[in-house]
Amino acid sequence: MSTRTNNLLHLSILLLLLSLVRQENRQALAGVLREQWQTWTLLAAFFIYYALSNLWGHTPQHIDSPITHGVYLTGYLLLMTMLLSDERTRRLAMLAVVGGITVLSLWTLIIDHTLVLTERAVSPENPGPTNVIDLAGYCGIGILICGMLLKEKASHWLYLPVVIMLVMLLLTQSRGPIIALVLAVGCTLHLHVFTRRNLLIAAALAVLVALLLVMTPVGDMLLARFEELGTQSGLRLSIWHHTLSE
Repeated sequence: MSTRTNNLLHLSILLLLLSLVRQENRQALAGVLREQWQTWTLLAAFFIYYALSNLWGHTPQHIDSPITHGVYLTGYLLLMTMLLSDERTRRLAMLAVVGGITVLSLWTLIIDHTLVLTERAVSPENPGPTNVIDLAGYCGIGILICGMLLKEKASHWLYLPVVIMLVMLLLTQSRGPIIALVLAVGCTLHLHVFTRRNLLIAAALAVLVALLLVMTPVGDMLLARFEELGTQSGLRLSIWHHTLSE
């Protein structure tokens, strides 16, 4: 599956480059880059830092890996930027991402729920990532995209994939993606979304999540994971304090 994914990514980037043969597409891409130059500058700085960190980490032989990943991520982000900046393809592209993550979540919930819950792993036949943290990240991204779609057009059926992906996210017991999703939602919320209907929907989702946490072992496992996070954070802070005091 990894090879198939890589081949699809290579093909997509190649098609993107071929599309730039047309002057119209080049101008559209240049316009997007000018409009979002701060974002692309930060991304470039991150990729450079990520690559150079191998030098002071005494692993210069591995510098090709972050450079390769940086090129792949840049190509993927350029492709998504082009798709999302065009009104003709924007909604279709986001729906495709949500649909793919929802199908993957359903497959995992039906086939691998026991493995995910007890061992935080998936079976070799699972079409998704082998790391459940990556799967949780996918679900977080899918939920955010659903929020964007709901903001643009109130399609109530989109709440169904939100529930499916939220259950999958909690089942993975992955702290990082859960915290990232909460922070992202908090940073992107606007006051006008606090309508009576939206608050009722949010309350219903909260009740559903609470029932899931109380009536299944997920709640205790998730609580234990966050308690472990608190211990690890304290240890890391003490290491930084000791390092800076020397």
